Amino acid sequence: MKATITIIFLCITSSLCSAQKSSKQSTQISNIYEMFDFVHNCLYRGSAEQKESLSKLKGRLANQYFTQKDRRTLNSRGVFLLDRIKSTLADDSYSYGFQYCRLPLEKEQTDSTFVWYNKDKTATAHFKIDLEDGTLRLFELEVGMIADVTHRKKIETQRCTNLTYGPVVRGKRKGISELKLNEPVLAYNEDTDYWREAIYKGKAENGLYQIEFYNQYKTSVKQIVPIEVLVNDRAYHYINNEYKLVFIEEVNNKKLTISSYEFKDIVDRKDLYYSIDANVPVNYDNRLFLRN
Repeated sequence: MKATITIIFLCITSSLCSAQKSSKQSTQISNIYEMFDFVHNCLYRGSAEQKESLSKLKGRLANQYFTQKDRRTLNSRGVFLLDRIKSTLADDSYSYGFQYCRLPLEKEQTDSTFVWYNKDKTATAHFKIDLEDGTLRLFELEVGMIADVTHRKKIETQRCTNLTYGPVVRGKRKGISELKLNEPVLAYNEDTDYWREAIYKGKAENGLYQIEFYNQYKTSVKQIVPIEVLVNDRAYHYINNEYKLVFIEEVNNKKLTISSYEFKDIVDRKDLYYSIDANVPVNYDNRLFLRN
């Protein structure tokens, strides 16, 4: 008989993480990445800094969770919500810090939504943001937590560094809202779990992103990353039914010079694949993905 996995979702149908109106609150949040950093850090550090984390999250909630416009006292919905968040900050295997990586693997991201995996990719957390009173706040937040004890013991042995193959992204984590037409991006393919170079062609009506690959094939995808591939990046070349790790030695229009420990070759850009490692160290001051 198959074991049943119980996933509990903590739902927040309100505003998100922006500037709290108090003398102590001065954090500025201007895009989806900064919002993710804030929410994730509050949850991840919550077991050790529970009171502080809850206070920060409370200050980011929408007005509908407070009894009055002064935002001092939570109403019944706000109290219930904060109690549910508090349950994920316990100092045991049910805590967010136990079930999610310090630098979690992203599933998908848009201008207003962010979805990320737990350690073994059996649950996800996500939020949706929008402006309220000139401030970015949470309008949705769901945190998937594994309740099954056997499953939680399995997660305990899961190493975060085993989730992906290697980083390719460097430079500023540019919000998709800053993207301009015909700029280079990496587009995610859910079937292969790899990214491929493409050109950004705008947003589709269904919320997807329109792109054109280097083989001139046009399509729409859920997730893109603004990035231009450079010398010394790592990539994967599909040879003999296997993805071979290679290093980019030269970039020349539609051709790339690649090398590995076994060979050196010139290939079309359309023939390379990339893997983004969400578990490498991140410089939170500059919003950098750092390569090994």
